[in-house]
Amino acid sequence: IFFIPLAIVNIYRNGIQGLGYGLLPMMAGVAELIGRGVVAVIAAGQKSYPGVCLASPAAWVLASVLLIAMYYYIVKVDLKKIFPDRKSGNDI
Repeated sequence: IFFIPLAIVNIYRNGIQGLGYGLLPMMAGVAELIGRGVVAVIAAGQKSYPGVCLASPAAWVLASVLLIAMYYYIVKVDLKKIFPDRKSGNDI
């Protein structure tokens, strides 16, 4: 089941990078690394082997949420560049 957030991470990370934004996917990777470390340290402190094993899937969920938010922000910014005189983005 955790392959779904991993697929989302890879699709959105590569998609954002393909749109020409290199820093944002890199920052999502850093957030994923930090999230993995925090979950692993907390789980190790609780002496929870399953918790340590779930550190990577938890980081994938965190990164996928972050990347989806980045993607929609980028789309909003790029639409404003393409259509500067539009008042709202709801009437496409």
